[in-house]
Amino acid sequence: MKFTDQFRTGWRNIGRQKLRSTLTIFAIVIDAVLGLRSLDPDYVDLGRSMRGSGLKMLVKIRFPNALPSIFAGMKFAMAYSFVGVLGAEFILSTAGIGFQIGVAFNAFDNVTMYALILLVFLTVSAVNSVVFSWERRILNRRGIA
Repeated sequence: MKFTDQFRTGWRNIGRQKLRSTLTIFAIVIDAVLGLRSLDPDYVDLGRSMRGSGLKMLVKIRFPNALPSIFAGMKFAMAYSFVGVLGAEFILSTAGIGFQIGVAFNAFDNVTMYALILLVFLTVSAVNSVVFSWERRILNRRGIA
């Protein structure tokens, strides 16, 4: 197989997990870095004055401050992953919910198409509510929210 053939068919052979991680890792990392950088300098000075090591300051000061940003990145990445995988299935796949939505759309089968869209909406809503409740529980436990 030539390189150009492999490049042309590369997206067809990529797994769903690889596609999700490719689409989502950037949102989580960028929001985590922004959360870690948004720390008030007074907290860093307080940690240094109490002789906090780098790891202890990361665990006790920086990471709890970055939690809201990390959770925002996770929710954003989750939406990206669902949209990206469904879009890839719609265009490139021969199986999956995105492919079935495309088949129903092309066959003018509105009942099936909207039922599948509703299924996707309910799944995304359920996963988002689980992440939201997990976020609330962790932030309340840490006294942030």
